[in-house]
Amino acid sequence: MYALWRMLYTDAAFGLLMVVEGHYIRAFLLSSGTPSVTNI
Repeated sequence: MYALWRMLYTDAAFGLLMVVEGHYIRAFLLSSGTPSVTNI
């Protein structure tokens, strides 16, 4: 049971990290490509 909860929490944390990371990468690419677009 503990292993299942640990796996679920790790998966959720990893998914959240990927979403945040993708958000920042997308914002960085857009801001570097077009300086006028900053807050995405």
